[in-house]
Amino acid sequence: MADQELFMQNMLTQLTTSQRFTEGNAPAFSPDRVNYDPASPLNGRRVAFLGSSITYGLFAKGVSFVDYLQAKDGLVATKAAVSGATLAGTDVNGYLKRMKRRFNGQKAYDLFVCQLSTNDTRHGATLGERTGNEQREGFDLSTTLGAIEEICAYVKQTLDCPVLFYTCVNQKDDGTYA
Repeated sequence: MADQELFMQNMLTQLTTSQRFTEGNAPAFSPDRVNYDPASPLNGRRVAFLGSSITYGLFAKGVSFVDYLQAKDGLVATKAAVSGATLAGTDVNGYLKRMKRRFNGQKAYDLFVCQLSTNDTRHGATLGERTGNEQREGFDLSTTLGAIEEICAYVKQTLDCPVLFYTCVNQKDDGTYA
């Protein structure tokens, strides 16, 4: 665990001192500059977002596409994102723990959006095996597929809304993410 924490600290230090992070998004892309569209089909929709750096908006100082959708389309979003987090595992800031803390059934959502992070492969999480369709609990949370299955089961049981997964593959991916 100490190696993983050291790796994360080094990675975050490199990222936050990079030119891309220091500059952030160009002012033209600020959510403050978009025109609100009250006729958007997303207007008033309640959407939960669970993810890591892309959902958070790491290189835009915490402003991501989620904030843009709120400003432009009137989406009512709840964003639970931590840069560097993984789906697999039960780390306190990992996807599973954050999901259960933040999305506990107290609010109703129209959609649950989850980022499939590339951090799992960087941290050595295995893909795992898909379980049978009849299984509804007891997934292998140490694997990426087990975490995805847990997310699907939890959202179905607790939030009762559709789940959408998205990803953003790093151009430097060595093929392990695929």
